[in-house]
Amino acid sequence: MAGAPLMQVMQAFQGREAPTTDYSVDLTPPWSVEDGIIEEFEFDLPLASKFFTNKAVCSACILPCIWPCLPCAVPCMRANNVDIVYGLWVAVSPENIYIVRRRRKASCRCHCCDEGEVRKVIPIANVQDVMLTGPAGTAVCCFVQNVLHTVEVQTAAAGGQSGGGETGANQGSVGTLIGLKDPKRFRDVVLALRREARGGAVMPRQGGGAPDQQTMVQMLDTNKQILETLKRIEQNAGGGAAHEQLWAVSRARGGTSKQWVSLPRHRTCGPGEDGGSLGGLARNASVLS
Repeated sequence: MAGAPLMQVMQAFQGREAPTTDYSVDLTPPWSVEDGIIEEFEFDLPLASKFFTNKAVCSACILPCIWPCLPCAVPCMRANNVDIVYGLWVAVSPENIYIVRRRRKASCRCHCCDEGEVRKVIPIANVQDVMLTGPAGTAVCCFVQNVLHTVEVQTAAAGGQSGGGETGANQGSVGTLIGLKDPKRFRDVVLALRREARGGAVMPRQGGGAPDQQTMVQMLDTNKQILETLKRIEQNAGGGAAHEQLWAVSRARGGTSKQWVSLPRHRTCGPGEDGGSLGGLARNASVLS
């Protein structure tokens, strides 16, 4: 019964429309019911494939030695970039971000140059921030206009450093996505799921929304309690001379009476001191009460 709603959601994901140029990737969604996908995010496929193709061709044209090979290389470049763009999928579940790159052909399009499928899973709870960068400037010596949005998913393990790659696959601790149609929607959904995963207030799915003030107040109260506890420990330590409190039985005057004594934590008995009995410990300690 629990799988029925997920199955209905999975049926809502449709395959992509085939490009007009040569391609080799599978255009059906890579998700399964076990992934628990709740939303998928589309790329601007024609615009992204055109941008990466123009960038690759312009980069090759810079080297005159490659010019004789351009008539054969350009069709391969175009088909390879179409496979890269059309083979990239991004979706989220309540716990994870899924980035999948389908198996594709590469280089000269021979079977020996094929690249296998890559699946990257980023836990929602580990996400620190989602950075959005709008298109600006040009690429490859000012020949190709930057027209795509860039999204960087930063995690705690990344330490604020960006991973390489333009398609989001083969990343370290950061997922970089270029060409999403609605990057702001992706950021809002990921941050809302992160708040749910961390037990905070749920951020509205649409619109900006206010920060989670309740969580901030709880964190401040916790920090204040920690500081007060540390101050009490420092005061009880007496300037760094920590003591252990213990009950000892003194044998003074042949009798037995319980007394509260303070014994240094790193106290060691000298050659002439009696450290093998409670009476020796009581004679070496200072009586507090």
